[in-house]
Amino acid sequence: MALEQGTLLTFPGVDPARFVPPGSELEVSSGGQLPSGERFGSEEKATPQAEDSMPCASTKVVNSDREAGSTSDENPSCREDSEYDEVFDRLSERIQTGDRIASSERENAPIRYVELLSLSWPDQEVRVEHDSKFHSYLLAEMLLERSREQWSESAKEARRAARLAVLISERLEEHFYGLSLKQNLAVRAWAYLGNAYKIEGNLAAAQKSFQRVDELLAEVALSSLERAEVLTFKVAYLKDRQLFDEAQELLGEMVAIYKAAGDDHQVGKSKILLGLIQGESGDPEAAVESFRSALELVEGRRDPRLYSCALGNLAVYLDEAGRSQEALAFLQDTRTQARSYGDKSFLARALWAEGRIASSLLDDVRAEAALTEAQGFFLENGAGYDAVLIGFDLAVVYARLNKRTELRELAQQMLPICASQMLGREAMAALILFQHAAEKELATLGLIEEISKYLKSAQVGGTVAADGNPA
Repeated sequence: MALEQGTLLTFPGVDPARFVPPGSELEVSSGGQLPSGERFGSEEKATPQAEDSMPCASTKVVNSDREAGSTSDENPSCREDSEYDEVFDRLSERIQTGDRIASSERENAPIRYVELLSLSWPDQEVRVEHDSKFHSYLLAEMLLERSREQWSESAKEARRAARLAVLISERLEEHFYGLSLKQNLAVRAWAYLGNAYKIEGNLAAAQKSFQRVDELLAEVALSSLERAEVLTFKVAYLKDRQLFDEAQELLGEMVAIYKAAGDDHQVGKSKILLGLIQGESGDPEAAVESFRSALELVEGRRDPRLYSCALGNLAVYLDEAGRSQEALAFLQDTRTQARSYGDKSFLARALWAEGRIASSLLDDVRAEAALTEAQGFFLENGAGYDAVLIGFDLAVVYARLNKRTELRELAQQMLPICASQMLGREAMAALILFQHAAEKELATLGLIEEISKYLKSAQVGGTVAADGNPA
């Protein structure tokens, strides 16, 4: 059951195991989400780079006119100008001071983009803060495109790109761009930053980012579609905070915007997000119906990842509704859809889902194999909290199989991982209790399930990350 190149998806921002759409791409949470930690979505693909460098070779600019998942690894400075047309066109529409200014932006921004990403991370911040040649609207748009792409690659890089866009938005020359354009960029940049923090699991920092978004929304007149994009990020964040009523209220506004625009595909995305909210609030049957509805609306050719996200989450909630055999069939469809473009992070989440479903069917051998491989991926790629949540799913299997040695070793591994995730005192106390119980061979299924449930609610409630500094 090897993690093949080209096998499954995950959307930036999904709850650890559920399938969730990327940020505004419904990655939004928490990438979709499998059980609090295994839903499918656009979550971190987790291919972390060294903390002190962001190699130019890894930079990619997404052209949204291309099909989802299509990117270019070429050096941006070597690309044809047409590669930047979408961002450039948005710039031209908003700046009414003539072609000369727009042409200057178009010529210089790709050069600054490459120059910026060739620097170490601390130097990137310093350069943007103090060098006016990087205070370019188009450069900020390119960084937001990078952040969006990195939702399914590396939450850390998504955060960094969004942070740079925020810094640029605060330094744009108002007399040159105008107050409206400057504020418009700022609200979207802060929303992208909040979404990146959410994907990382740092809901305290995400909260501060979205507080800034709310302040700016009170001042800025966004277009209806831009507002819907920003609301998508916030709804995903509210879902992770278990503020379901507030999330559904904003979701209703989003759906109204997309219906008015005649965009069934975006309505389908919203249905996926609704299904996640319903599932996490304890109504898996309603979630199943929402995902079925989404599959009728989402255009698979336009966004195959999103379609697979809906399939994966449908499988997850069928399992939670007690229909595990039916869930396996949809999970297989998800794999088939995903193999065409390949995403190891999504595959890991699919394995997580497979392990949980197999566990529900008491197929412990299959469950152990799938969960062990999924956990290995998340450990390797720095997603420690997801690895811990999978660990509790594994613990259930070990307890049923009476594998006391493996259970004890698993408990010993989980505590330092959780310590590195800055869990609250109560969560750490629960983990210590589990470790001691495992050592004394007193870790019952009931205790394991109770601690697992507590930790998942702790993450969703925003108490996992202690550092709320959005810098």
